[in-house]
Amino acid sequence: MTSSKMLLLHIKELNAYEKMLLKAEKEISSILTTVNHLKTKTIGDSKNALKVAKLSQDSNTVKTITSRLLEEFNLLFILQNSTSKKVVSGNIESIKNHQYFKNEIAYFRTNYKEYKSTLIKFARDFEGKYDQCHKCLRSTSCFLKTCGSSFTIDN
Repeated sequence: MTSSKMLLLHIKELNAYEKMLLKAEKEISSILTTVNHLKTKTIGDSKNALKVAKLSQDSNTVKTITSRLLEEFNLLFILQNSTSKKVVSGNIESIKNHQYFKNEIAYFRTNYKEYKSTLIKFARDFEGKYDQCHKCLRSTSCFLKTCGSSFTIDN
């Protein structure tokens, strides 16, 4: 594979990583809005309050990791002129950075998929319990879709 084709492949990968992280950041913000609203609804219901607190903690952890990865992304990869695409130059250091970031993204994807699975189970537990709560918790099938996200385990 020629170096220009490899560079193009790296650029496409980096753009995909950035889009994925920005989407995850948006989803997590929606989730935290819902979870914070649920905190007030579960006062006096210790079992459900613990579930909400655990999801809140997990969500904040994922949010922190997502923010860290976005910061690292912006530090590791330079802006290409006016096109606002991230690129990897052909030097050894940027190739190492790209490989490092690729490994970080693989790890993030695995953990994010697990987090989403936990979130879907959480939504099922709360389905129909708090009708006045955030509209996303009214049914498992619409969980977060009304917030503008398509939320499945595979995302």
